[in-house]
Amino acid sequence: MTPIDLLLMLQQASVLTDQLMASVAPAVATAGMQLWQGLALIVVVWTGAQMALAGHGVNMAAVVRMVVGLSIPLGMLRFYTAPLPGTGRSVPDLITGMGDWLQGMIVADAGTAMLEQLGLATGAWRELFAGQGLFGSLASFGWNVVADLPGVLDAAFDLFMTLGLMVVLLMGLVVVFALGQAQVMWAQIALSIALVLGPVFIPWMLVPQLSFLFWGWFRTVLVYSLYGAIAAAVFRVVTELGMFVVQGWTGDVSADVEWAGPTGILTAMRRSLVTIPYIVAAGLATLKVGELTQMLVSGSGNVSSGASGRAVQTASAARVVMTGGV
Repeated sequence: MTPIDLLLMLQQASVLTDQLMASVAPAVATAGMQLWQGLALIVVVWTGAQMALAGHGVNMAAVVRMVVGLSIPLGMLRFYTAPLPGTGRSVPDLITGMGDWLQGMIVADAGTAMLEQLGLATGAWRELFAGQGLFGSLASFGWNVVADLPGVLDAAFDLFMTLGLMVVLLMGLVVVFALGQAQVMWAQIALSIALVLGPVFIPWMLVPQLSFLFWGWFRTVLVYSLYGAIAAAVFRVVTELGMFVVQGWTGDVSADVEWAGPTGILTAMRRSLVTIPYIVAAGLATLKVGELTQMLVSGSGNVSSGASGRAVQTASAARVVMTGGV
């Protein structure tokens, strides 16, 4: 499987989620409508019994409140798989539309540009090995083996070390790139699962004691809709920085560098001083997508992140011990 095939496979996640919604959502919406009918019957009977036992006649305010409370989940279920009149969009599209738009706008063709840059770097290496820039022509290489075998072995060792370092760094770049794509893909999959199960949670809005089921589902949809946008933003930034790193490697390969010698090792080590911090920072940024999403949704910072957060937690614990919690 080529990197292009991998990228295309990851990009199919949105298509697969749409297919899942089209095939499963209607049946789940029907089950949700049946659940709403049962809960609505209970609410109507309970409201009528309260009015009858109160002895004050019909409470029109309670009736209006009940009708509005019944109509909101009914409308959400009715237009869960069908577009709302005048909008052309269903309820899930209205909830997640902004997140999908941000995700598509931010990602754009970042992955394709990164793969093109990797292709240029691979092509430069292929030309280097196909030419005579490493050990010269075959005849001169054979003569060097006979005349100066230790020198040839030393050059081969230097080249092996250089290539080994480059392969390790390249694998790090590929892993970070794959993690970024996987974050976007996971957001799409999680959001599709939450949307498919939505009709089962919407009717519980009718029961105040169980309305947390609906609000938990609604919060999950909002979180993962924003999660996809944040993952796309992190992936775009990581990709842009990665392109800068790969361009530096491509420039070194295209330049007249004696890779089969100490100069090649020094060049690879110099580039690694830029590449390794990038890989570490990109990996940390990718792993912090969920935490950043929770911080934005909850509206509060997270002191458990990073060394400074650990220091704050330690200081708080020490203060509690010294003051007795006062």
